Amino acid sequence: EQANGAFVYQYESAAAANQKFIRYRITFSHFRDGLSNTFLAGEKHILNWRLGIGYDTAVPLPAVERSADGSVFSGDDPHDSNRAAGVSYLLSSGPKAAGSLSFGSYHPIICGFIMADGSVRSISTSIDATNLGRFANRRDGEAIDYQD
Repeated sequence: EQANGAFVYQYESAAAANQKFIRYRITFSHFRDGLSNTFLAGEKHILNWRLGIGYDTAVPLPAVERSADGSVFSGDDPHDSNRAAGVSYLLSSGPKAAGSLSFGSYHPIICGFIMADGSVRSISTSIDATNLGRFANRRDGEAIDYQD
């Protein structure tokens, strides 16, 4: 297992490319950095002109414009609900900001997250990449130096 987030998705097969399933059963014991220091879920960034529009593989869009509005529970394409955080995936700065896989919010300057312990935290959209990555990684063993 190489993924280090709270959920690990995998496509079942090329024939079932639009079907995803949770590949690993991740339990609380897998959160080595502490439940209060690890993202479980967060607000997903959706470009303001993509609200209510799902991902369509037939429409060629640049990668930064592929964020889509769909649900993990409805069988929609995985691009509709998956988001990432870390050095390569900073928090979106607002509804018009590019970025297809980032977490983000329409709230000014913050993004809401549910932590693995069930608490809710507002994280500044200007958080540094290092600490953002540490919040997103359930097993890196690194201390987080961040104050709300």
